[in-house]
Amino acid sequence: MNRNRLYLGLVISVILAVIGYVSYEMLNAVREEPYYYVSVIVENSGSDRWNAFKEGLEKGTEGHNIYLNVVSTTEFAGMEEECSLLERELANGADGVIVEMRESEDGDGLFAAAVGDSAVVLVDTAMTLTDPCTTVATDSRALGEALAQAVIKGEGFSGETDGEKTGTEDAGGDLSGVTIGILAGNQKKLSMQQRLQGFEEAVSQAGAEILWCVSEEEREMSAAEAEQRMEEKTPDVVAALSNEELEAAIDFFLENSGLSCKLYGEGRSEKAVYYLDQGLVQALVVPNEYYMGYESASAISRMLEEHNITSEEIETDFVSVTKEEMYGEEAQRILFPIVR
Repeated sequence: MNRNRLYLGLVISVILAVIGYVSYEMLNAVREEPYYYVSVIVENSGSDRWNAFKEGLEKGTEGHNIYLNVVSTTEFAGMEEECSLLERELANGADGVIVEMRESEDGDGLFAAAVGDSAVVLVDTAMTLTDPCTTVATDSRALGEALAQAVIKGEGFSGETDGEKTGTEDAGGDLSGVTIGILAGNQKKLSMQQRLQGFEEAVSQAGAEILWCVSEEEREMSAAEAEQRMEEKTPDVVAALSNEELEAAIDFFLENSGLSCKLYGEGRSEKAVYYLDQGLVQALVVPNEYYMGYESASAISRMLEEHNITSEEIETDFVSVTKEEMYGEEAQRILFPIVR
């Protein structure tokens, strides 16, 4: 009897020892795979226009030990404010940052000083830097050209029907006699400058007249002047080169229902897509921000896990879509990536 009790005690001791050893090894394994903290800084981070981007970020971190913190932001006043926020996040323990910079010029070295040798991925931002960073962005010039082609297709003349508009023209259509007003967005960003250049060149070559071109800064400084300009020089077409400009234009069109001009733009917010479906926006160029988020998270995960700061350019796609095309397979892939 005593021998059986002794044997049982030895068995229990061995089992407990095995459990203890396994638990210890599991804890060590967890310690050997540390989590990395990444701060995500984009302007107006609470806007629904970033929803697809955030979903892409989450998908891109799957299988990686990455904790994402999307920093709560509003509109940045300038480079100094954004760099101060970058510096704060890194000082508070962030191992890397994914950031959309409001300005492309770093003449004073504020950005370089803020990030130092940290892992950085620039989103939809081209910057003039001594030490380049990994960039994830669309081809901005091509996006501007795509918006121009949407205008040409929607408003151009074929040149084969004695000036009668057919509405079926593609690239190379005639915009002679068509006037255009441009809401150019933030022209302190090189990507927006390239977008404007691509758009202007394409519509000018098609024969359009550009009545006015207003940057985001000019529009916000004098909204009354912008409205007066619109009333005095009402174009046939208003082209908004960013989601923010498109939403501002939508509001203006809704408040002034008698406007005869057509609205085209870039964007992917719920508001932009809704008014495309309602027919107020004639065509929308939509960047693939889900893929942008996914590639940004994947890139910074590789940097942190491999302890290797890289510099590469990752290009993401976009789609040009009208109301009639928005439920096609390609448009659905970019417009509603989360549902798919």
